Amino acid sequence: MKENEQVGKPRRKNVLQRFRELPGSRIAAAAFAVTVVLGLGAPAAWALWNQQGTAAITVTAGKPVPAVPTPQPTPTPPGTVVNQADPVFAARPGKPSPGTCTAATGNQRTDTTFTWVAAGPVTHYVISVTSTNSAYPYAQTQTVPAASATFRFDRAAVDQYGKPVSNPTPYYTDYRVRVMPMNGSVAGDPLYWTYKYEHYNVTNCYWADPHAAAAPNAAPLGKINPLTCTLPELVRGRNGYAELVLNWAASSGAASYDVTIRSVNGRYGAQTNQATTQTRFRTSLSQPGGSTQHFSQYSVRVQPMNGTTAGDPVYLTYQLGANSHECWATGNELRG
Repeated sequence: MKENEQVGKPRRKNVLQRFRELPGSRIAAAAFAVTVVLGLGAPAAWALWNQQGTAAITVTAGKPVPAVPTPQPTPTPPGTVVNQADPVFAARPGKPSPGTCTAATGNQRTDTTFTWVAAGPVTHYVISVTSTNSAYPYAQTQTVPAASATFRFDRAAVDQYGKPVSNPTPYYTDYRVRVMPMNGSVAGDPLYWTYKYEHYNVTNCYWADPHAAAAPNAAPLGKINPLTCTLPELVRGRNGYAELVLNWAASSGAASYDVTIRSVNGRYGAQTNQATTQTRFRTSLSQPGGSTQHFSQYSVRVQPMNGTTAGDPVYLTYQLGANSHECWATGNELRG
């Protein structure tokens, strides 16, 4: 009878059987084994087991992985101008073209009128006439609204044949004529020529004299030649860029310099006015959608300024491509 009673009585489950029926028992057992293998020891593993009553155990091995630093943009040096799309350039006047000179002769004087061909946009002109003879320091300047100005020159008395009654005087000499077009405070490129004043012929105008602009003290603010350029290596990568470094000699009378860099189609470039004699022109090589739109030839222009007084600009050319860039002087002289 006792045997029959034992047959109907449920058998008691041992500890291992009860553990197997727990939810997550297999995961807990695996975690226990990993903990022991990693060197924590059985006591530590058992404590970790007891802390996780639901058998949801997280095991972390090794050192924490350091965070990856966020790349920072390359710092822009002071005096850097950035190549921009559709920049706003100052409305610069065009270069005047040669015209005429006519004289109204009197007994002791000659009034000579200089004219030239305008090129807008222009609000006024600054015209200077300077003697090239140090024995006769003639130097006069006028500001006129139209493309014409009259200057008075001394004249020796002449006889009935039109010749001086005394020895030739020093004011019968060559005069340097300079016309600077202005649009408000924005200066253009000057026109130079030489006027030869003589007692028997006062209408000798030597247009576009190639030596006039290069003469000492021809420009009111001195010379800034040479305009030189340096081309650092192209910087590649996420914040890649190309850079043109411009340097020039300080002008004796300049308070600032107008720097204009413009692509051949006028759609890209930059303009700045600064007191220093160096400019960095930077073009991004990591623009969204690529930088091919910036690959072009650029005209670089630097002009000394002192308030509304404009000196003579100098030029060079900058060529930017996908894998290289270069620059060369445009004669390092005035260009129309």
